[in-house]
Amino acid sequence: VSYKQRYKDSNAFLVYYTQGFDGANRPGIEATDPLEELQTKQFGFRNDVWAAFDDSRAEVQFLVSEGSGDTKDLLSMLARADAALS
Repeated sequence: VSYKQRYKDSNAFLVYYTQGFDGANRPGIEATDPLEELQTKQFGFRNDVWAAFDDSRAEVQFLVSEGSGDTKDLLSMLARADAALS
């Protein structure tokens, strides 16, 4: 997490009431930053992959313990992980 994001998170009250003012002749702290948006998306995709991977792992354990051959749910969980990686 970037320093800027940590600052905004820990000083949300201040950022809100100053409307993101960060000094004369400087863009507001809440101005959109393409790199920050990319990092946020990457973190979201990473979290989605791990959640889908964890669900898949639990499903494999279930299938092994039950001796079931129905892998439809497992395939959908792996497809979620693949979609987040793409």
